[in-house]
Amino acid sequence: MAASRKPPRVRVNHQDFQLRNLRIIEPNEVTHSGDTGVETDGRMPPKVTSELLRQLRQAMRNSEYVTEPIQAYIIPSGDAHQSEYIAPCDCRRAFVSGFDGSAGTAIITEEHAAMWTDGRYFLQAAKQMDSNWTLMKMGLKDTPTQEDWLVSVLPEGSRVGVDPLIIPTDYWKKMAKVLRSAGHHLIPVKENLVDKIWTDRPERPCKPLLTLGLDYTGISWKDKVADLRLKMAERNVMWFVVTALDEIAWLFNLRGSDVEHNPVFFSYAIIGLETIMLFIDGDRIDAPSVKEHLLLDLGLEAEYRIQVHPYKSILSELKALCADLSPREKVWVSDKASYAVSETIPKDHRCCMPYTPICIAKAVKNSAESEGMRRAHIKDAVALCELFNWLEKEVPKGGVTEISAADKAEEFRRQQADFVDLSFPTISSTGPNGAIIHYA
Repeated sequence: MAASRKPPRVRVNHQDFQLRNLRIIEPNEVTHSGDTGVETDGRMPPKVTSELLRQLRQAMRNSEYVTEPIQAYIIPSGDAHQSEYIAPCDCRRAFVSGFDGSAGTAIITEEHAAMWTDGRYFLQAAKQMDSNWTLMKMGLKDTPTQEDWLVSVLPEGSRVGVDPLIIPTDYWKKMAKVLRSAGHHLIPVKENLVDKIWTDRPERPCKPLLTLGLDYTGISWKDKVADLRLKMAERNVMWFVVTALDEIAWLFNLRGSDVEHNPVFFSYAIIGLETIMLFIDGDRIDAPSVKEHLLLDLGLEAEYRIQVHPYKSILSELKALCADLSPREKVWVSDKASYAVSETIPKDHRCCMPYTPICIAKAVKNSAESEGMRRAHIKDAVALCELFNWLEKEVPKGGVTEISAADKAEEFRRQQADFVDLSFPTISSTGPNGAIIHYA
């Protein structure tokens, strides 16, 4: 066990440990990051977006994609599950603008292209976007909200489009209300317009699944489903639609790697009082370990027998389910779920909530989960002690860079037992780079 190893003694001597010897990656210097061999430029030029914006504006008028032309198009950051960190195939905002920070919303009109992001990304966005774009610095006094800006720049009676599968329901309601009061209309555009101009868009990942035993989870997926059904019964709810990827992974004690550094897999789930439906693609569900874990080959009682459906069939299956609801039956769904999912549930049957019962249950750690967290932090502490020891020896010699320090940190972490992946790429900086909010 990593915790039994005696960590190296780290002597902090501020006279010997000169951080000024930790070299900053200079502008225009080509470097290599880690084992990937990917070349990175210290100061890459902004992406040229003129042609992309021209194509996108043309798509906004194309009758193949919209019944009537739209005067503005919104591109949120998230995916169909409103994830903060997304797979390459869902990086639509980054593709169009060049800005690849984890938070931001792009809005394109016939004459303008604007990007809203928060203080973490002001410097990055300004460097990555070309002169076609206006940076809207959220949180500053003079920065308009997205809806107020649209009202100020659009002609009367404009149509604002957005993909309903990637916009959260609460965002839709707020935006639609303001636009409607100003005489505009928020329109669902089912054909994602960015996808139409993204000719080399990556495929959606469909990587193998990892099963977790009771020594990690402390409770079986069947017991989690049973507890969830008790919460549903308390509210007289017949069905619960699960859209958040981390909630599905937690509920079924499964992990994936479809999104880099995130243990999730693309899926939806619908839990009924006597039914379980899992929407997932690929043959990964047929792996022997997964079939055994989910008890797919056993003649389980009906309420724990998992029905497996294709990932993209979620809306059609949900629509069919709702068509058979009795007048008083309710369907639970998060208000962060996509507008497309929420609107598939008839209003009289829809019960939206800001925090799902899975979200709340997941936040309360049992003894096995708490012990796992404790052990993980001990292992990470050992890795950090080894890193500090290495830095103390190597920095005074010169030649250590921000990138080599980050690579060394990952190397020490990978040496720990049960290491799977970093939770986030190591943020390493010194000197002026330390002023960037993410690093400071």
